[in-house]
Amino acid sequence: MATMADIARTANVSVSTVSYALSGKRPISADTRRRVLAAMDEAGFRPHAAGRALASRRSRTVGLLFPAVGKGVTELQLEFFTSAAEAAGEHGYAFILSTAPNDDAEVLRLSRDGVVDGLILMEIRRQDPRVALLRAEGVPFTLIGHCDENVGYSFVDLDFARALETAVAHLAGLGHREVAFVNTSAALLEAGYGPAVRSLAGFESALARFGLRGHHVACEPTRDAGLELTDHLVAEFPAVTAVVSINREALGALVGRAYELGVAIPGDLSVVGVLSERLARLFSPPLTTVDFPVAAMARLGTELLIRQLEGGGAGPTQTMFDGALAVRSSSGPAPARASPVLAAAAR
Repeated sequence: MATMADIARTANVSVSTVSYALSGKRPISADTRRRVLAAMDEAGFRPHAAGRALASRRSRTVGLLFPAVGKGVTELQLEFFTSAAEAAGEHGYAFILSTAPNDDAEVLRLSRDGVVDGLILMEIRRQDPRVALLRAEGVPFTLIGHCDENVGYSFVDLDFARALETAVAHLAGLGHREVAFVNTSAALLEAGYGPAVRSLAGFESALARFGLRGHHVACEPTRDAGLELTDHLVAEFPAVTAVVSINREALGALVGRAYELGVAIPGDLSVVGVLSERLARLFSPPLTTVDFPVAAMARLGTELLIRQLEGGGAGPTQTMFDGALAVRSSSGPAPARASPVLAAAAR
């Protein structure tokens, strides 16, 4: 196994320079740092393992793993990222974001190579292999989301099942009898993505509780998919008088397409989203929501990780938020009969 002395000889630097490259305690030139890193790669040297023996090994950096499923990021995701970064900065930690796909290589790169002291995981599946990997590696981590089995680690999440139950209860109270639920993509649902699975369970539970007719539709989180979905809903389910969704991109497209079709919100169609207050107010009309406390969740998830890194706390902390209903302008009483506008649009 290669040692720091081996790396120093290969890079033609002193052992102390290798140490500085790992710890960041003293500045070194970019060229020297590149030579040291290249020598480490050539020798298969992992600074994570060697650095544990050095008190100065900590990078004072936390990372957020968000395996993006498409290009770019959404407003909701940006709320998460900026809130987590702000919380890290307030505690004296740098913050990095990784949007690499879900794979072990990225997790190991960040944890073993000493890039970060700990990780915040997002987009959690019911059985998420990243959790077992980080536990085996001994890397501190927290989750924004949770698995089916959650013993021994900290997480923060929204109770998505209850959020859907709250949304459907609101619509039932307004007299709606046929409701559609727009979920995220079928691929995420099949992969066991927690919010998608639990939201669907809450929707089905609420339908049974209130004796409503319901339709579940999976949708990719893109504007184009949302437009196609809206046309599909109008054509296939003209008796639907209300829609609830956790899919921000689909909601935006649905509201815009409804306007183009002459469908009045909420006169012909009520719409309820699971969104943060800030995003809800960007809609026209402002969206009735079950609050998704994005900023608070990101901040708490980051602080729970830093608490681990600083050696504080009595053990794992697990927090489940209950989203509060905020009635705005996109939901109202059900039409006395199925909307003639929707029926005409379907034809």
